[in-house]
Amino acid sequence: MAHTVTVTILVDEAEESNVTDSINEMLRKHWVENGGNVIDWAIDHSGEVCEEMNDSIANGTYEEGDAFRDWVIFSRSEMDRGDGAGFWSNTYGWTTLDLATKFASTEGDKPVTAKDDATWMLAPYRLNFYRALLIEQPGAETLDQTPSAYECWAETEGHAKEQVIDAYPGCRVLEIEGVGQ
Repeated sequence: MAHTVTVTILVDEAEESNVTDSINEMLRKHWVENGGNVIDWAIDHSGEVCEEMNDSIANGTYEEGDAFRDWVIFSRSEMDRGDGAGFWSNTYGWTTLDLATKFASTEGDKPVTAKDDATWMLAPYRLNFYRALLIEQPGAETLDQTPSAYECWAETEGHAKEQVIDAYPGCRVLEIEGVGQ
């Protein structure tokens, strides 16, 4: 019995024409090598992903499935304005994560914010927002020892500290605090 299947594929390619060509070639090759069990196909949509996903692919932080998870729009400045309402909802405006609009990685335009800091991010379910103060290179007397701030979404304070140390190996963490908790 024959089946039709809808598949969404993430392809790292700058030119849209090369995207469809490479998928067509992949399917043709499968058809030849496997006796024709893929009989026919059509590519009906190709769209760019958000800049943040492109960055995660380029810097090696993309994890399998990220392209198909819930994406939200987050603004640090809007979160600071009141009650943790830093997530965008097409219905309610700036709100909390539970009421935020969940997008696919390729949909929607970011709304305007007071500080122009709206960004796409994977929905941080079960995560809290932390701010850490750190000294990047303690003991290096010739360098400025002014503390730097690092902000992240993490499960616990310990998880936030791990992220700080991963981002700044050799740093000294001075303080970590939960923000808006």
